[in-house]
Amino acid sequence: KAGNRAQALTIISKQVIAHQAAQQDAIDLATQLERMARSLSSIKPERARILATEAVSAEVALVSRLLSYNDYLLQLFETLRDKFSNPALPSTGKVNDLIARINDETRAINELNGRSTNALASFDEVFK
Repeated sequence: KAGNRAQALTIISKQVIAHQAAQQDAIDLATQLERMARSLSSIKPERARILATEAVSAEVALVSRLLSYNDYLLQLFETLRDKFSNPALPSTGKVNDLIARINDETRAINELNGRSTNALASFDEVFK
């Protein structure tokens, strides 16, 4: 059991490091979206500008949800680390709550990604 706990703690530590990289990727994406948003007004024709705006808006919302997702994931890792470090800690239902929140964010991220993808596909059609 102690070996399993040590292995679990190692896995959690690796995931926390991966989480930090994902958080930085989300911040980088937000910076790119800001640049894109500044250039939206120059897109012609109007239909293309509207579609590009929809795509960028969905991506901005997606980044916001991704940051929330990453925060919940970090909280989950910390909760699990605490539990594996001290198995005597009582269960509070926090793990189940965090998993539910992570799943909610995942669904929202997938929906927003679909919206953005559809808007970009329509955008491409404008120029065919």
